[in-house]
Amino acid sequence: MMQLDVRVRRIKRRNIKKLVKAFGEERLLRDRLGRQQNDKGVLFAAWLGREVVGMMYLWLEQAEEKAIFDNLGNVPLLMQLEVLPDKRSCGIGRQLIAAAEDELRSRGNHKQVALAVRTDNKRAIRMYEQIDFAHWKHGIVVCNAHGTYEPEECFVMVKDLTPDMVEKPRQVLEESDQRASSVWAALTLRKPGRDDVNDQREPVGAARPN
Repeated sequence: MMQLDVRVRRIKRRNIKKLVKAFGEERLLRDRLGRQQNDKGVLFAAWLGREVVGMMYLWLEQAEEKAIFDNLGNVPLLMQLEVLPDKRSCGIGRQLIAAAEDELRSRGNHKQVALAVRTDNKRAIRMYEQIDFAHWKHGIVVCNAHGTYEPEECFVMVKDLTPDMVEKPRQVLEESDQRASSVWAALTLRKPGRDDVNDQREPVGAARPN
C-alpha cells in the first residue's frame, strides 16, 4: 500500500475524545493521559489531516512484568500500538515508533527501548525486526493484555538507541585524513635546513645507471 506521511504528536486533553472515538478503551486512554501529565509516559497519536489514524503509548515507569524488570531494569516500553484497519501497511506504525525513539533520545538517559508482542502476531514481529528490534534471550513472557488484562504469551524485543557504531570508524578515518593533510602541509612549507641540502645519498632500492 501507499506510504502515508502523518503528523505524530502528544495527545492533549482536548483531543482525547477523538482518540476514544477511533479506538475505544476510554478508561485506559484516560489513565494513560493522566500518567502523561505526571511525566510517567507519553501518549502519541498519528494524524492524517484532522483524523486520528494511529496511536501508541510510551511507558516510562517500572515494567509490570517481573521478568522484564529483572532483565532490563527501568527500560522504556512501547505499548498499545494501534492503527486504523484501512490505514495499516502504510508506514504509520513505524512513524509512531520513530517519534517515541526521538522522545527518548531527547531525554538523554535511555540507551534502550523494549516492547512485548504476542507470539502469534507474525506481521508485527516482522515489522519490528525490520526496524532493528531484536528478540531477547530470556524466553517468552506472560503479559496482561491492555484493556482486558487477560494473560497472553509474548516475545520481548529490544532496540539499542545508542548512535550507530558504523559511524565511529568513519569519523576516525576522517580525522586521521585531516591530521595527515596537516602534517603534509607542514612538511611542504618547511624551509630546507643544512641537513636537507647535504643529504644527497641515494634512497635504498634506487635504480643505478649501468
